[in-house]
Amino acid sequence: MSSAEKNQSSDHSTRREFLKTGSVAAIAGTLASGLNHGVHAAGSDIVRIGLLGCGGRGKGAARQALNADPANRLVAVGDAFADLIDPGLKILREANLESQIDVKDDHKFSGFDAYKKVIDAVDVVLLATPPRFRPEQLAYAVEKGVHAFVEKPIAVDAPGVRSVQETCQLAEKKGLSIVSGLCWRYDNEMRATFDEIHKGTAGEITSMRCSYNTGELWRRDRQPAWSDMENQVRNWMYYTWLSGDFINEQHIHSIDKMAWAMQDEYPIKATGTGGRIVRTDKQFGHVYDHFAVEYVYKNGVRAFSRCRQQNGTARDVTDHIYGTAGIVDVFKHKITGYNGKKIWRYKGKKNNMYQTEHNELFASIKNGTPINNGYYMSMSTMMAILGRMVAYSGQEITMEKALNSQQDLTDVARSSRLVTSRRKIEAAVVNIQKALAKGTSESKWSEFLNISELEHASSHIDQAKKAKNLFNNTLKKLGGRSEYPDTSVPAEKLIELNKSIKEYVDISNSKPLIQDSSDFEWGDLDFPAVAIPGVKKYV
Repeated sequence: MSSAEKNQSSDHSTRREFLKTGSVAAIAGTLASGLNHGVHAAGSDIVRIGLLGCGGRGKGAARQALNADPANRLVAVGDAFADLIDPGLKILREANLESQIDVKDDHKFSGFDAYKKVIDAVDVVLLATPPRFRPEQLAYAVEKGVHAFVEKPIAVDAPGVRSVQETCQLAEKKGLSIVSGLCWRYDNEMRATFDEIHKGTAGEITSMRCSYNTGELWRRDRQPAWSDMENQVRNWMYYTWLSGDFINEQHIHSIDKMAWAMQDEYPIKATGTGGRIVRTDKQFGHVYDHFAVEYVYKNGVRAFSRCRQQNGTARDVTDHIYGTAGIVDVFKHKITGYNGKKIWRYKGKKNNMYQTEHNELFASIKNGTPINNGYYMSMSTMMAILGRMVAYSGQEITMEKALNSQQDLTDVARSSRLVTSRRKIEAAVVNIQKALAKGTSESKWSEFLNISELEHASSHIDQAKKAKNLFNNTLKKLGGRSEYPDTSVPAEKLIELNKSIKEYVDISNSKPLIQDSSDFEWGDLDFPAVAIPGVKKYV
């Protein structure tokens, strides 16, 4: 069976094992509701497409989706930021796709909950938002019976990976197509090369080496009006809770090819190292700028992975598979014997792998032969996450422990926000205390403010709630006065403290997973490098 056929098959061995490990009861319960979401818009051959994420990859996916079939229509667009939507649509229209774009103003959605509104309006959704949001977006799409193109990586932590695995198992049962953005698996030259590897043309695999050493990527300068949260989401690649670090966001392409060579058998453990020695400025968040990881397979094969994002350094984006009969130069699509003699080289047609992904996705939908890339897109993401975990911790970690980790990076980020928020409360209390110490009329504040309560406001959520209520009442009492009882305490200090306490309470009460823009504001978010947990937090 060729690589192309395996990509579309729903019953090769890894996929069968994939289904066996699923939550069958949960799937059966969901299926009971029936498959009632139509593939096409009523009464026509038109396939309604929705785009989530108007960045470069999102616009590229939309262009390829529309080019895949003249009957495809882009009808809904969503992004966390409204200002990205119209410029993205303008670029698509300028790509000679005007006749296939039918996005009305009431189908342009922004905010964290935009994904629900887009998915509710379409037959196929293109998921190209930051990876952190992929699991819940894909879950909602499959719940609603919507096919999906899913950009890589599919998650940033093990709970996200497990969620996507369960979702893809359900998609399999519902007959929905799930196509991965791991694009090399749709490249003609790569498919032929890996077919030769699997046929044994290079002999049995003994070791593998992959490298993704490149320069720095884009970054958006922070604007004065942006909060920490908005800055991080707009520059999501530099924050682990949003991207999974660049070993996950970028190097996954190389890691996935090693998994492909091993016919989607994954390593049993890994060790590694990494750090940030060039890209250390605060504007680059807290992700590393280099990794080196050694993966070990059950049969003794070792895979050596390295990646780097540093300007002014040697570039090396290559993959090599070493077999008992020869060496596979993956990017040159050739196999050479150890004596230097050519064994095999690809001579067939080239293709645009990005376009092929969408051609095959929409053909599978129209032909009723669904593609499900769920297994390898989940496990290759997990392999990248394992690499990050061993590099961050300096420990050897097994794939089993990594995959069963309970570490939710969104909870880590939320915990860090609480720490930052508590510090703001403490600082505001100190400022008021200093102002009171300079004045002579502290007693005038007694009816409005009990400073001893504020000193403990950050120690426990109950005290914080009590302090919040205290200040709400204080502001009401002072709201009608032309001057405050003690001019040594400016009104803005009181308002600042009130805001800090409210923020602390809101963060404490927020859900671990950001789901709705209605219950989450663009508050401050601080996730410094020192907050990255050690190995004990991962396993």
